[in-house]
Amino acid sequence: ILKENSKINVTDLGCGTGCLLIPLAKEFKDSKFVGYEYDWFAYLIAKIRTFYIPNIFIYKRDFLKEDLSEYDLVLGYWISGLVDKLGDKLNAELKETAVVISEIFKVPKMKQLKVLESSLVFKKFKIFVYTPNK
Repeated sequence: ILKENSKINVTDLGCGTGCLLIPLAKEFKDSKFVGYEYDWFAYLIAKIRTFYIPNIFIYKRDFLKEDLSEYDLVLGYWISGLVDKLGDKLNAELKETAVVISEIFKVPKMKQLKVLESSLVFKKFKIFVYTPNK
């Protein structure tokens, strides 16, 4: 979904310090990247790290209270207790063509497109790719 010269809206729900958004925004300059982070410390670090990157916007907000309908690509690493609520929200708000990528945790009620395997240090983990179940 992210391609050179593509103009899509991407969000990282729980973006932490912006580790994922920063390289993506630098690579895909025509797309808009929005990070939501609830923790003050992580939010401040993300704001500082992204200050000079014009296509990244970082907000200190609860993403469960935000309207997510404008996003084409949703990224996240969500804990298991959150994914049930989030699956309902994403199905209700995202357009049919949107793609959701979740690290490690499955998002119930969404239409699974594929499962990828990745590794970090010496541990393998799964990445789940979804689209809204409409």
